[in-house]
Amino acid sequence: MNYEQLGVFYLGREVDALTGARAAHPFLYRSKDLLTHGICVGMTGSGKTGLCIDVLEEAAIDGIPAIVIDPKGDMTNLMLSFPGLSGADLAPWVNPDEAQQQGMSVGEFAERQAKIWNDGLAQWGQSKERIAMMRQNCDFRLYTPGDEGGRPISILEQFSYPGDAVAADSRALAELAGGMASALLGLLGLNADPVQSREYILLTNILLAVWLQRQSVDLPALVSLIQQPPFNVIGALQLETYYPASERFNLAMRCNSLLASPSFSAWLSGEPLSIDNLLYDSKGRPRISILTISHLNDNERMFFVTLLLNRVVSWMRRQSASSSLRALLYMDEIFGYFPPVANPPSKEPLLTLLKQARAYGLGVMLTTQNPVDLDYKGLSNIGTWFIGRLQTERDRQRLLDGLQEVADSSGTVLERSGIDRLLAGLEKRVFLMNNVHAGQALLFETRWCLSYLRGPLNRPEVQRLIAESTPEAAAFPGAPGVAAAAGATVAAPFVPQGFGAAAGQYAQPFSEPSTTPVAPPVAAVTPQLTGVPRVASGISQVWSLSPESQAAYRPWILATVKVWFEDKTKAVSAEKERTVRVPLSAGPVAVDWDMMVDEERDLNSFSAQPPITGTYTDFPEGISARTNFTAWQRALVDYFYRNERITVYACKPLKMYGDHGEDERAFRLRVEQRARELRDAEIDKLTAKYERTLAGLEEQIRKAEQAVRREKEQASAAKADTAISLGSAALSLFLGRGRSRLSTLGRATTTARSASRSARQSKDVARYAEDVDAKQERYEKVAAELDAKIEEITARYEELMDSITESEVAPLKKDITVPVFALLWQAD
Repeated sequence: MNYEQLGVFYLGREVDALTGARAAHPFLYRSKDLLTHGICVGMTGSGKTGLCIDVLEEAAIDGIPAIVIDPKGDMTNLMLSFPGLSGADLAPWVNPDEAQQQGMSVGEFAERQAKIWNDGLAQWGQSKERIAMMRQNCDFRLYTPGDEGGRPISILEQFSYPGDAVAADSRALAELAGGMASALLGLLGLNADPVQSREYILLTNILLAVWLQRQSVDLPALVSLIQQPPFNVIGALQLETYYPASERFNLAMRCNSLLASPSFSAWLSGEPLSIDNLLYDSKGRPRISILTISHLNDNERMFFVTLLLNRVVSWMRRQSASSSLRALLYMDEIFGYFPPVANPPSKEPLLTLLKQARAYGLGVMLTTQNPVDLDYKGLSNIGTWFIGRLQTERDRQRLLDGLQEVADSSGTVLERSGIDRLLAGLEKRVFLMNNVHAGQALLFETRWCLSYLRGPLNRPEVQRLIAESTPEAAAFPGAPGVAAAAGATVAAPFVPQGFGAAAGQYAQPFSEPSTTPVAPPVAAVTPQLTGVPRVASGISQVWSLSPESQAAYRPWILATVKVWFEDKTKAVSAEKERTVRVPLSAGPVAVDWDMMVDEERDLNSFSAQPPITGTYTDFPEGISARTNFTAWQRALVDYFYRNERITVYACKPLKMYGDHGEDERAFRLRVEQRARELRDAEIDKLTAKYERTLAGLEEQIRKAEQAVRREKEQASAAKADTAISLGSAALSLFLGRGRSRLSTLGRATTTARSASRSARQSKDVARYAEDVDAKQERYEKVAAELDAKIEEITARYEELMDSITESEVAPLKKDITVPVFALLWQAD
């Protein structure tokens, strides 16, 4: 069977629970089953790391991005995959101590390791071409949060406004604010009890106050806001009663000391912590991002993991619902992050992901080597359990107790005694899989990894690996698949000084600017100007003043034009606003609309009063007639009707159109996700149809093989009878001088019949064996037909990515308005 199919992960080969025999066909795990999440449990040396790397490699081959949290450093080995797989490739990464122990040079040891890896891949039906395909389909990137020597991640903007989708859900917003407060307090070594901790309550309320104003805040501003919060009341008490300023100052000092600490500077540099950038590169190519945190202390690890998980939750809630696996979140060791009784800051967002992520196409996979200290009630949301060798009987029984809790909560029956027997006899690299989507549990042996499993890399090796990886020069784009609503975020950081002026618990940070951009002229003074023109009454005039006393002022039309675009077919409803200016000329053509330019300055920056001195020049006589301004305004509307367009991306085969302002990368990711969903649905339907046929053929093969065994047994018995009859007849002829000759002839006849029956049985064995071969050939033919159709479906949906085009949307003339139309005097 072909294992190179989208939608299935090749993880190894099934193992017979009774005989231990390895099946010839590959064990394929449906990637879609990870929508209900997975967990891998096994002691050190069980092969747990290899299995999880197998899963992530298969995800990369299928183009499924993943965020890999690596507390121990094992997952850095994902970076060690080389299409050439030569000794020269491995030489920089082999362990020199192992080479010395075996009496080899590093080069010799590397050559030997390369041969072992090539042979291992071949034994599992893989080749170096598969490594090349994995590297081509997915980008691999290694990060070192909190370490400037590698590739750090900046957390400076992690208290930014999470977006309208999250803010619309008050509970989700409160959970995010609480999680961020817990993470920061954990780094400070302070208690973060949601009910008792004043520090937690203060920080949570500050973040909510800022976010409710759709503002962002960075760490320095947060220090200021702790001293001067944007509210006067917490709960039913005045702020000063609940948390006096002197005590808030102490908290602000601790935060400021952290911020000023040289060791904390590594958290403020590097790429921003963007979930989108961790999942996709600047061109929309899927990415496997390994975030190794083995170099951090416990508080720093908890701080970063909590920040990351909360950001994943926010990202998840901005995605559309999906029935197909969109991305993976993998954590290599959850011990301490998901305990049964305690509530560390990481537990709440992780539990949220386990409960809700499947609806958004996000799969979560966790691992641990400690099955005792886990919240099994929380883990009941996980559908696939991979269980390897466990160290003690106590570990095994605790795991079985946990599985029993999971079974009870889901209403399923756990065959505890049978699973216990299987777990007791597990070998290295052999795992028991209990999958709610697959019916009964099964055993399988993991395949050979494409990546070189060197073991954890040390800090210099990590730095060298990062330095040798190709840097991405592109800027960091916005999130894919989601077009941010207009005004959803504020570019400028939050300014705390603006708080405290307005009434109410949460004061407004600043007043909205005036919506009236220009004012009619008011003759406050008599200007000393030359060549003052006569302008039609009722026409607004504004001046762009010059510091030069003898500046020459030329006339321009200044206008703000609002254009509404509506296209029901393309699902486009968008407004585009432009402020433009176009020069007026004293020549034969007063207005050349092709000379129009966009006005970048704020309209409130223009003066409604004329300058004291200066010269008016090059103005047409037509500005004295109001009818000309009316005609010019109509001509402006006509110009916008003929020329103004918005462009959206389109994938017509899927009838998908981009949102206004959505870039090509974001649209491509949406199309790819939709195509994956449709592809998976079509393949599932096709597979279900063929599975019935294949199951029937399997049953026929099983019965035919039983018939062969039965006929072989009967043939063996017939041969034995014949041998006995021949021996008996020969003995009678030798000893039967005194017996009846007729009796001897009867024995000979019986012997002949036995020989004939034995020959017939042998022919039956051959005939049944041919029947088995025929049915097996039929099975392989149907399986190959299924594989071919799956490849055809996959190719058809991949071609959709080439059908993405740009599509223009034109406005109706009635949907063009000009709220501002004025005469601008612009100094040269």
